[in-house]
Amino acid sequence: HRDVNVEKQKNDPESLLEFYRNLIRERKKSKALKGGDFRPIESRPKQILAYLRSVKNEEILVILNFENLPARFFLEEIQIPFTSSEVLVSTHRKKETITAGEFLEISPYEASVFRLETK
Repeated sequence: HRDVNVEKQKNDPESLLEFYRNLIRERKKSKALKGGDFRPIESRPKQILAYLRSVKNEEILVILNFENLPARFFLEEIQIPFTSSEVLVSTHRKKETITAGEFLEISPYEASVFRLETK
C-alpha cells in the first residue's frame, strides 16, 4: 500500500507500528502483562473495556475505548489504592501521570496501559 506501510511507519514515533513495538516491549518487561491475574472492571462506561493485570508487586491498568466518542472513567472504580501511575503505552497520552480520585478523560478509540504505584 502506498500510504500505510512499514517503510513509512518505521521512523515515525506516532505510527501504529511504533505503538505495537512499544506494547510488545512493555509486555516483555512486565510479569503482570505476561501472566498476572486478570480482573475486569465492571463499573465503567459501556464503550470502555477496562481491566487490571496483577502480580505480587505490580498493578497494570488497561483502558480501551471502542467508540468514536470520548468517555469519562472514574479512577476510584478500579478499587485499588494507588498514589500515582505511569503511562507505559498509549495511542493518545504522553508520559503523564494520573492519580486516584480523579476522572480520566478517554479519547475516542484510545488504548492506554498504565503502571499503578500502589500504597
